[in-house]
Formats: sequence, structure tokens, C-alpha cells
Amino acid sequence: MVGLQGGGKINMTQADALNAVNEHMGDALKEIERHGHGNDPNHLGEAIFKAAKYMWRMTDAAKNMGHGGLAEVQKLYDVARKIAEEVKGSGDPSEQEQASLMIFLEKFDATSPQDLAEIVIRIGTRIGNAHHLMQKFNEEHSDRLTQATPAKKTINSNM
Repeated sequence: MVGLQGGGKINMTQADALNAVNEHMGDALKEIERHGHGNDPNHLGEAIFKAAKYMWRMTDAAKNMGHGGLAEVQKLYDVARKIAEEVKGSGDPSEQEQASLMIFLEKFDATSPQDLAEIVIRIGTRIGNAHHLMQKFNEEHSDRLTQATPAKKTINSNM
């Protein structure tokens, strides 16, 4: 798997990656709670801005697990990456929060920090469900996945 910050290879099992998804989801929710100021809609941009790096890390771990094909995972990855890379460090905090809000609302429907938290929980839950379904499939079909393909018989046309 490839890490976000260094771009270098890291050794991470599927279980480790799922733990990373859960850990970053928890960190995102903590930031949403902290910066949502009691679910005040006026602080949605602040909550998005502060949670973006954790939403990006959460979805990056999901992509590394093979779940980047889930539409909402890719959508949240793109939004959070854009906020983390382009908005962070540009302008004053109120400009960063407003820019984060506009980027997020281009792809997601949210009117409050609670809506944002529900989106993060929904996507995190879908990642976990996809992981467990894939794991169950692999366990149920492990005998088929490890069997060698029989060699094809060929007819010698020179006879």
C-alpha cells in the first residue's frame, strides 16, 4: 500500500487498513464535533475544513483496500484531498472554511455539522461492509481461488 504523505510503500494488512479507516473516521467525527459548535449550521465550513485531512486519510485507506470503486469513497477522497492540498494554508481561516464549504457542497448535500457526521459514518460503514463481504467471499471460495487451472490438452497435428 502507498502512504499519503511520503508516497512510499508501506506494509499494511487488510485488517490494519480497516483499523486505519475506523481510526480516521473517529478522528474526523471528533473534529466535526469539536468544530461544529453544537451542530451550528454556521460552523459547517469550519467542521469540513478541520475534518478534511481525516476524511482523506480514511478514504485513502479504503482505496488501498480495494474499495476505491465505491462511488462515495472516491467522491469524498477527491473532495477531502482538494481541501487538504489546495485550501489548507491559503488565506485566512474564514476564507479556508468558506472554500472548504463550497468544495464539499459541490458533491455532497449537507446543511449542518450533523449532516457531515452522518455522511462520514455512512461512508465509513459502507467501507467496513464491503471489506467484510469481500472477506466472507474469499473465505467461502478459498478452495476455488487456490486451485490450479488444469493444463489444456492439445492435439498434435503432425501425426
